Amino acid sequence: MSSLDTAPSRSDRGGALGSFLAVLTSLLLLALVFEGGLRLLPVPMKGPVVGINDPHEHLGWTKRRSAETAKKTSEFDISFAINELGLREDEDLSRSKPKGEKRVLVVGDSFVLGYTVSREDLFVDRIERALQKDGREVEVLNGGTEGYATDQELVWLREEGLSFEPDVVVLCFYQNDVYWNGQNEYAGTPKPRFPATGDGEKAEALPALEAAQPSWFARHSALVGLFYNLGRMGEAGKLVHSLDKDHYVPKEEMVVFKNFPAGAESIQASYRDAWARTAACLRGFRQTCTEAGTPLLVVAIPSREQIHDDSAQAWLEGKGLDAADIDFNLPTRRFLKLAEEAGIQTLDAQPMLGAAAAEGATLYFENDWHLNIEGNRVLAEAIYEQLVADGSPPLLGGGSRDAGRESLATSSESASTLIWPWVLLGLWLLLSVLYSRSYSDESFAMGALKVGGLLGVVVGTVLLLNFLISLAGPSVGAWVGVGAVALLLGFVLVRSRSNIGIITEVYTSFVRRGHWYMIPLVVVMLAIGSLLIVASSSPFVAPFIYTLF
Repeated sequence: MSSLDTAPSRSDRGGALGSFLAVLTSLLLLALVFEGGLRLLPVPMKGPVVGINDPHEHLGWTKRRSAETAKKTSEFDISFAINELGLREDEDLSRSKPKGEKRVLVVGDSFVLGYTVSREDLFVDRIERALQKDGREVEVLNGGTEGYATDQELVWLREEGLSFEPDVVVLCFYQNDVYWNGQNEYAGTPKPRFPATGDGEKAEALPALEAAQPSWFARHSALVGLFYNLGRMGEAGKLVHSLDKDHYVPKEEMVVFKNFPAGAESIQASYRDAWARTAACLRGFRQTCTEAGTPLLVVAIPSREQIHDDSAQAWLEGKGLDAADIDFNLPTRRFLKLAEEAGIQTLDAQPMLGAAAAEGATLYFENDWHLNIEGNRVLAEAIYEQLVADGSPPLLGGGSRDAGRESLATSSESASTLIWPWVLLGLWLLLSVLYSRSYSDESFAMGALKVGGLLGVVVGTVLLLNFLISLAGPSVGAWVGVGAVALLLGFVLVRSRSNIGIITEVYTSFVRRGHWYMIPLVVVMLAIGSLLIVASSSPFVAPFIYTLF
């Protein structure tokens, strides 16, 4: 009989409470393992939920002041900060304009906020650098907020934007603004909208809806964030229209339909209303800027499908639609016409972006629909040229200059600091010293060579995996990484199957005795022992496990 089967004495038994605490401790350890795994692996929809917005009684939501956060996907890893005035700008920015200086205020949604690129790569900051290179004393301020539509941007301009004393206001439009201009909530969060008639004098009162703000745990835990995002999928399901059993289209993207499909009559009617409300918003922008004596420029940012033919084809195929029913240029064309009818100066950025794409440039991310670094550079060129043009009436005027054009022509992507070679060098030296102390009968050089070979195998495998992920693209690449880790863990489990009985026996013995405080140590020791057994039995995984130790 095993000593583990011996009945514990009364003094050794922890009782029901001890057993409960042991199980609870085990569950907490399991949650920590999943938390760490979700943070390390490119798992779709994992948290923590990134959010820098707070509820607002008039706007629905607004950026949290003095907040810092980061957004990381398979395509970008960006940290950004909001200053105490609520803008993605320098901390020393004052609300009052410095004497002798001019200001351009750019208003818009996530394209303007620019959470997919660093500030030095964002078109807003690129324009400012170009103007200052020309010798102009001009600040270009970022008034973008994620998720805003034209109506919220108008309310924000009146309540906050004009207090920055802009000399020019630039309103950026993207096609999904039209749909949301017709809605009084955004995925469960209330938002303002304007009546379809009139000049956008006053927004409708916000509905009494509970703002869907993620909890503290969802914003700080990858595991809780995953469940939060899965729960939000139910809300997202209300925002799509099923074309058939295999295809659906987000309602906000149906703005490109020339001919609405059967069964979508109510959506078509809502778009008629949304376009009327959009026109009212534009009239409100014109009136607000006219009263403030501030010139207004409306910029239409094209969608990826307007610029890249392969993206347009993929969109049609993914939804099983015929190109005859779709016009990807329709939203831009109609919005700019409404702006011109309202007496607003306009800029269609499509020609310049399209010309760059025709020369082979990729201007958008593959998964995310926003402009990438190169797309932001080209958009900055288009807006810069319009701002400095000697038109009638001029915005800033003075014409483009060599210094500004040269600034925009060069890539401002920051050179990343390569720290991994130094980390690997330090790890190699540390492991070599430890190896030489453990095996004093071998020379240091031989030990260092063996350690270097071990690290080389690990680094080579990781580089190969990264290459396969990049080759597969962001959509498939995330699952390649997850699959590789799952394969490795599965291999470890298979190799450990003969020891599962012993592991279970040891663990349940501590649970029965109620030694809950020993559970973390037991789990760690059992995990290390199992990994060492697998390492000794397989030369394939041994380098990874030995490098870990």
